[in-house]
Amino acid sequence: MKTSAYLLLVFLITGSAKITNAQVTGVIPGTDKSKWSLSNNDGWSTPVTTDQDGNYTVQIKALKKGMYSLGEVGEIYLEPSYSLIIKKVNDGYEFSGNGSLENNLIQQIQIPLNRMNSNSGYGVKFSVLLTEPEKFIPIMDKYKELALLAIDKSSNKFFKTLMREEINYIRLNKIYNWKLFYGLDSTRMDSLKKTLSIPLAARKKDHTQQLQNAYLYQFSKKMTAEEKKQVDELLFSGWDMNNELLFKNSSSYSYAISNRINFGTRSGEYKQLSDSLKNPDQAKLMFIRKEIGNDYIKDYFLYTTTLSLIRKSKSSAKVESFYKEYLSSTKVPSRLQDVEQAFKNLKATEKNAIVPDFTYTNPDNQQVSLKSMRGSYVYIDLWATWCAPCIAEIPDLKKLELKLKEKNIKFVSISLDAPAEKNKWLSYVKDNDLQGIQLIADNDFKSEFVKKFGVNSIPRFLLIGPDGIVIDNDAKRPSNPELQKQLDALLK
Repeated sequence: MKTSAYLLLVFLITGSAKITNAQVTGVIPGTDKSKWSLSNNDGWSTPVTTDQDGNYTVQIKALKKGMYSLGEVGEIYLEPSYSLIIKKVNDGYEFSGNGSLENNLIQQIQIPLNRMNSNSGYGVKFSVLLTEPEKFIPIMDKYKELALLAIDKSSNKFFKTLMREEINYIRLNKIYNWKLFYGLDSTRMDSLKKTLSIPLAARKKDHTQQLQNAYLYQFSKKMTAEEKKQVDELLFSGWDMNNELLFKNSSSYSYAISNRINFGTRSGEYKQLSDSLKNPDQAKLMFIRKEIGNDYIKDYFLYTTTLSLIRKSKSSAKVESFYKEYLSSTKVPSRLQDVEQAFKNLKATEKNAIVPDFTYTNPDNQQVSLKSMRGSYVYIDLWATWCAPCIAEIPDLKKLELKLKEKNIKFVSISLDAPAEKNKWLSYVKDNDLQGIQLIADNDFKSEFVKKFGVNSIPRFLLIGPDGIVIDNDAKRPSNPELQKQLDALLK
């Protein structure tokens, strides 16, 4: 296998029309497991898989000029006439061939952002999070100014039109990510780490409050009310949410709109509506319908929000009107299919439905099915070793298991850790003496059983009857005293 540090990508394209057939071939040296894709923000995607030597060929029936995303390369600009060779250089990529100027400019304007970025999980380096608003905003303004000057080196009008807008939303999104964790101080994180590391058996009743205090202690700086207001105005006003061309080409623009929708439903009249409905997604739907005029962009966010609403619901009856409203308005077959499937899954897993089966692996590498537990009540805990709220429920779950050990109920904990983290799960089960039936899902959140229940956050609890009928598809947590009362009534 080749081990050189460059990436070769050759686009062989026939014809000169704006949309044409194309073939993508190339090699990603040093890997035989690449699962890259070439995609755009318009929903188009094609796989880029390699053989054992890193070679790949991708057939493209129609290529539209615009912005695309390619695996670890990130954002690239393509036109039907382009023939590109991409070479890995240090922390970036170098392009040659027809279309190389525009793509090298994209790499160039990414360099200042890479210097800010971090893999710490907070998006940017800790030093950036401690930079005051009066310093950080001008830094990003200067970035925009220099990036626009760089893009002007291209004579491609369409490319420059896209990138001038893209650069502004890259700037806004970087400011947004900085705002999320502003003041987080890396020198004050030990307290939270120590609190999280306390063994389950040694945790006190006020452990949750200890976690909250330790989390807040990490922030050594805080914006004033006026600073926060000014940053919010910069992020969430003064720009258009209806640029369809940009939306189809820019993930940064899409992300900015999503953030603005979330902010909009947490403030003003929509916050009052959200509070009264006790359902932010319903308020989002109203915000989207009223505030976004472009049909294409509106449909996308109605789609994602309707999906979220259905997947979070316990009852199909409560969301059926929203489901039908979306079906009557969308003209996108793939989105229609997704929403129909989500609603079908809800009806199949709500109260009084027959629970779908699963077969998952236990710590002894044995296969255990849900169907094998028929005849007993089953309380299912969907969790993961990385989930702090999940871990916080384990002491109460243990107490419940002990109290009801002679009753006709099985306690099943299903880890949604990634398959690659199986050993971490095994160690956690052993080190913390976890009881009940311990299983790990076959494909984390993408497991069929998990998808059918619309699980997108954990912990999540399910209660199943001895006959395999769903009693509660979003059951009470072990820490909730009402769960004990419910189980006592069922098991008496």
